[in-house]
Amino acid sequence: MTGRFHVTDTKYIEYREVAIRRALTERRTSQREVEFLEAFISDIKASSKSLSMGRAYKITYILIGAHSFLPQPYHEASIGDVKAAIASIKEYDGYTKNTKSDYYF
Repeated sequence: MTGRFHVTDTKYIEYREVAIRRALTERRTSQREVEFLEAFISDIKASSKSLSMGRAYKITYILIGAHSFLPQPYHEASIGDVKAAIASIKEYDGYTKNTKSDYYF
């Protein structure tokens, strides 16, 4: 850490790797889904001026968690499927208001 309140890029990379590894181990995602997620993050990096490691970790964490609301893998989901999953997340009582706000696109 660089200070009391700031996490280093190295630490965010580690957090992201652990989240992916844990999701694979717990079978909440597949290697194909991880490849899709990596491609998605790469596309965001390529199309934006900068994508912080913290933001890449947050996107990864959110997409891994949101996957349980989709009936199929991300690469097979339609826009309608994704919108239905987001609606389900917003109605889910297990998330706080702040967590639900992460899914507003």
